[in-house]
Order: sequence, then C-alpha cells, then structure tokens
Amino acid sequence: MYLSQHHLLSSQNLDELRDILGRQFSQHELNIMRKGHEVDAFVNGCAINDLGLTYVSYGSDVSIEARIHEEQCSDVISLNILTSGTGCLQKNGREWGLSLKKGAVFSMQQPLVFSSSGCSGIVLSLPIVSVMRHARALLGDQIDQIDFKFDTTIDLTTPLGKILYNTIIRTTLDMNGSLGGLDNSIAITNLENYLLSQFIVLQPNSFMSLSQQTIDREIMPCHIKRAREYIHAYAHEKITLYDLATYAGCSYRTLQTLFNKVFGISPMTYLSAIRLERVHEALLDADYQVFTVSNIAKKWGFTHMGRLAESYKKQYGITPSESLRQEK
Repeated sequence: MYLSQHHLLSSQNLDELRDILGRQFSQHELNIMRKGHEVDAFVNGCAINDLGLTYVSYGSDVSIEARIHEEQCSDVISLNILTSGTGCLQKNGREWGLSLKKGAVFSMQQPLVFSSSGCSGIVLSLPIVSVMRHARALLGDQIDQIDFKFDTTIDLTTPLGKILYNTIIRTTLDMNGSLGGLDNSIAITNLENYLLSQFIVLQPNSFMSLSQQTIDREIMPCHIKRAREYIHAYAHEKITLYDLATYAGCSYRTLQTLFNKVFGISPMTYLSAIRLERVHEALLDADYQVFTVSNIAKKWGFTHMGRLAESYKKQYGITPSESLRQEK
C-alpha cells in the first residue's frame, strides 16, 4: 500500500475520516451517497516540507461525495491520481472525469464537489505560494505579469502525463523507504524542488511560454560567481532553487544556461558534486570504528547508498567504504 510507513487512519467511522482529511487537505463536507454502505478507509500521509503527500482509500464498495464550501476554501493546488475506481470533479459549472487514465489538478480557492465510486488515490498538495515562489526562481520575475492557470485534466496516456505519474509514484516509494524515515532537510528539500519543478514544467500551464523562450545569451560571470559562493558556503544546508536564484540575482533558468555554458552542468548538479566532494573529505578524515559511510553520506543529503557508491567510484576510483578505511 502506498505510504504505509506513514499511516494516519484505518476506520469505518465517517467522522474520523472527515477529520483526518480536513487536516490533510482542507475542511470539507463528506457524505456517503448510498444508504446502507459504510466507508472502510485507509489514509496514509506525510509532509515534504510545505508540500503534502497523501494516499486515501475510501473502500472498494462505497460512493463518496466531498464538497468544499466557500468558507472552507484554501490557497492550495491539489494534484490527484487514482489508483482504483472512478471519480468526477465539478467546479464552476464544469465537470471532469477521473479514471486510471485521467488525473486532475485543481485549485481549492473556489468551491467544488468531488464524487467517487470505489475510489483510492494519491494526492499531492501544493501551496500556491510555494508554486509561485518556485516558478519565480525557475523562470524569473516575468511570471508576475501572467495570470497562472493550468489544465485541470492530467492525461496519463501522454508522454508528459506519464512522466508526471511516474514522478508521483516514485515519490511515494521514496517516502515509504529510507528517505521517509530520515530527518534530513537537504534530501527533503531536494525532493520538494523536484516535485515543484516537475509540476511547473510538465502540467500544461500559462507559464509554459516563458520556459520555451530563448534566454539572454549575454555571459554574466557575476551571477555564476555569486551562485558558486552560495553553494560552497551553504552546501551543508538545504538549498532551494529560489535561494540560489535570489542570491545570484537572476532567474534559475538563466543561471542554468550560464552554468551549462561554463561548466557543462546545471547548478543543482554542481551542488551535488560539491556535496560528493565534502563526503569524500569527511570519509578520509573519519575514524571507521566510529563513523559509517551512511552516517556521513546522510549528513550531506545522500540517501541512496547504491547511487552514492556508483557516483563516488566514478569520481574517485574507489568505493566510499575503501576511502573510510584508508590509513589516516
């Protein structure tokens, strides 16, 4: 089951279900649509910094209606992918069907009705302020001149839809594994950056024209210098695209173009390389009888030891454990 490591509720009580979902998403009216039926609900969920990731199952033989009224609206975007059953979203006089091939993205700033039958699914909750801050870092201040709109339907049969689906599924697996059990701000922020970028780039929206535009090709070494200084100074802390772009004084997309020209890699790849270098230095200095590779690697945001070992050996010609056991 998705996110079972983060179990929140197993219940046949509608009030309990209503309460936990209100805390996960937004307060809303929740009703069973067929007399004599009961929910058999499972709710698993976790936070990825400001984002929320939730798996909900209402039961295989129950029809549910969730209704958000005017006073219950919130500044959150809800991305929904079903894992079973069917659903229907009604908003502003329009309807959208949900199925295993069609997901839905909608703002919870206006009243809406969601009805479902035998439904279970994964919900990614994105605060609008987080989306806009990330978009501004990614694309620049030009976004302030554009009204942010996005397609409500996620067509999971298209290439972009499949990538977005795989992004969500992979995230549930990561959070259900070693990453979900870590108190590691670097790794969690990396994941938050990834989810926000994937949403902005993959789900059709009004910012897409900006991402297609040609970046100013003037070389601006001061931006690169400032970004590198920031990375080297704060590699041990969580770094968002917004932090890096703000300190550099340009959009992340411009910074990415400049880094690719000068170094042949993106700023975040450069950050990963610096963190790998710091791991290498720490392993060489550490006492193998006191520290483990995992202890040191996690401090620098590395959670997949297999991937770390592969990157490390490619860079340094030996494994992390061999570096740790080298004579000091």
